[in-house]
Parts: sequence; structure tokens; C-alpha cells
Amino acid sequence: MYQPNSNEGINAGLRLWIVFMIAFWLVGIRAELCIALGAIGGLASGWLVANWKADKVEAKPSAPDKAPEAPLAPFEVLRRPAERLRLGERFRRLGSGRRLPKLPKRRPTKRL
Repeated sequence: MYQPNSNEGINAGLRLWIVFMIAFWLVGIRAELCIALGAIGGLASGWLVANWKADKVEAKPSAPDKAPEAPLAPFEVLRRPAERLRLGERFRRLGSGRRLPKLPKRRPTKRL
């Protein structure tokens, strides 16, 4: 994992914002748009420089909380969602006894 050095990215971003702003002004773009496009260019280039010069940080190994599960058989993966659905039906039956309202039946369309 890498930890970006934020100072280098901020410095490069501010410098490049000014460079982009002057370059857009020399091309002939309005001042408001020069500032906005320069800011976008400065942010993007600052982010790139910060990640480019990032320092590598060693990841600390964490102790596993529980033992890893055994690998599942190919069809057992498909069976688990079905078991969840069946559990949901059991809880609905044990619940308050409310049923979903029946929808009106659709009348067949008359053909000419």
C-alpha cells in the first residue's frame, strides 16, 4: 500500500494551476473559464504527482477472527439463496398473518 506525500502534490498542483491558467489565457479563453479549467488541471496534475511520488507503507498483518470456511461445492453456491428464501417463507408464516393483497386479474384484450 502507498501513502501519498501530500506536500509535493499540493505544490505541484498550485504551480500547474497557474501554468494552465496562463496557457488558456494565451489561447484566448475568457478569464472565468481560464480559472476554472486551470483549477481542474491543477487538481488533476497535483493528484497525479502526489500518487506518483507516494511512499510505500508496509501493511500490518491482521489476525483472522474466525477460521476460514471450507470451499463450497459447485452447486451448493446455488442452493444457499434458495435456503434463504425458504427461511423467509417460514418467518412470514410465523409472523402476524398478513397476506399480500390479490391483484385484479387482467381482462383479455378484444381483437378486431
